[in-house]
Amino acid sequence: MRILPFVVNGQKLEKSDNESFESLIRGSTGYLKCSFTFDESWDGYTKAVEFLSTESPQYFFLNKDNTIDIPSNITSLPYFKVKLIGILGKESKFSTNAVLVKQKRGY
Repeated sequence: MRILPFVVNGQKLEKSDNESFESLIRGSTGYLKCSFTFDESWDGYTKAVEFLSTESPQYFFLNKDNTIDIPSNITSLPYFKVKLIGILGKESKFSTNAVLVKQKRGY
């Protein structure tokens, strides 16, 4: 399992360790996972991730440990973007910027 770590401060999403994102090879299944560390502004919010690609956006709720397995239809692409959405009740919602993740072609 390879973990791609992100840090979230308010509405700003960043890669927390650029080395973890180097040399990603597309086409893996059940191997890549995103992990998120949040600041206190996210306390109490339900957290969802949005994977953006050349296909329609896909949304998933984060696990209790603030991780998510990246779906294989996303890992098969040359690149994708990650964005977070915070939901509190029916009226309050906010999101982050999208972060680009590039993957190389396998040999």
